Amino acid sequence: IHFYHQMMREVRQSILEDRFLPLYHEKRQILQVDDIDHPITNPRPLPRTRVPTRIGDYELYLDEDKRHGIRHVTTHETVLTEVEPRDPQHSLWAKRAELARRLRLADDAKVEDEEPLVVWDTDLGAGAAALVAILVYEEEADKGLVRPLHIISFADDHSALRLALTHKKYFPYLRHGAADTLLHRGEWKSRYKAGLSWVLRSHDERVSSCVLPAMTLQA
Repeated sequence: IHFYHQMMREVRQSILEDRFLPLYHEKRQILQVDDIDHPITNPRPLPRTRVPTRIGDYELYLDEDKRHGIRHVTTHETVLTEVEPRDPQHSLWAKRAELARRLRLADDAKVEDEEPLVVWDTDLGAGAAALVAILVYEEEADKGLVRPLHIISFADDHSALRLALTHKKYFPYLRHGAADTLLHRGEWKSRYKAGLSWVLRSHDERVSSCVLPAMTLQA
């Protein structure tokens, strides 16, 4: 820093004295000389972290349309990784519409007097079914009054979701952030939409997890 401050003082003085060009040639000869005591070295490149394409019994694969998906290694059974399926006849579209209908409240309703709607996500998978419920709730809440929504996902193996979270560029619905928190804490509550929550339970806890009438959301 001292060197550059001194050089700038010399440059300013040379301009005032109308001798900048000689100074320029002088400094150029000095600056282009290698510093023997402190040679320039290129930093070592950071090692590239290999992103896993398989976690547990689930693997990343390409389908016939060259789209990435997740499937079971042995059975090749695919995991839902879409919140808006390309097939208009997909059963998830009907589930979305039913969920939206059951969430809506009349304009004169009092939210605090309404029972929450409980959704059972019977197989966590890659989190797509539960994210459908979250996204539908957020859309409906922006339009008007909605009842509280509690999502309960059941799973003993979280490998498919963990794998999907390492490849968010292929599964953009996971950029929402709820799934990361769910795996880390076992539960998630929306900071922006009151009454919206998501918890993770094992299959053994399924019977005792919910005492309210529940809607099942699973394709």
